[in-house]
Amino acid sequence: MPGRGMAEIVADFNWLNCSLEAAEARVDTRVTAESGTSARELAQALAARPRPIMVRGHQVDRGLFWLDPCNLHPGEAEEVAQALRDLTA
Repeated sequence: MPGRGMAEIVADFNWLNCSLEAAEARVDTRVTAESGTSARELAQALAARPRPIMVRGHQVDRGLFWLDPCNLHPGEAEEVAQALRDLTA
């Protein structure tokens, strides 16, 4: 599969603390104060994009959501990264 994986891409963001849960292939994403936003706001903004990016957000009040890359096609991880850049610029 060409391109970088989701865990590699979100690791580029110093305001996210990410770890890959290998058993479930999810990226554990903790939004820190450096981002200038909350996990809830970021999850809502990702979902509201023209091409929605859905997260597993039942822990957003704790500053945490999961990106689930299992349904991404090649190149879509880069689209998620660009969305994160756009929303936190």
